[in-house]
Amino acid sequence: LTPVDIYHYFKLRAYGNADANEDVENPTKARSSTIHFYKKAISYFMPNNAMSWNEIENVGNPTKSSMINSLVRKIKTKETARLGRESQARRALFVDGE
Repeated sequence: LTPVDIYHYFKLRAYGNADANEDVENPTKARSSTIHFYKKAISYFMPNNAMSWNEIENVGNPTKSSMINSLVRKIKTKETARLGRESQARRALFVDGE
């Protein structure tokens, strides 16, 4: 499992297309928190999950590579610009005083 495999999977989940251009298209299928959870879940099952990804030797935890972190950051940036997927949270913004 390499960072490229995880990168394509995360793009498929967020954009609906593994070959999507994240600078042009908007992530309409998943939010950054969902992708971050997938990253955390995959990282749990990595043999060297405490070790960062080593680009030269291709060893370590591929979910900690700079490629994956930049993708999550780009998705979060699109969300803050209100170009990403809408939040599904349904809760009151404040509690009525009793």
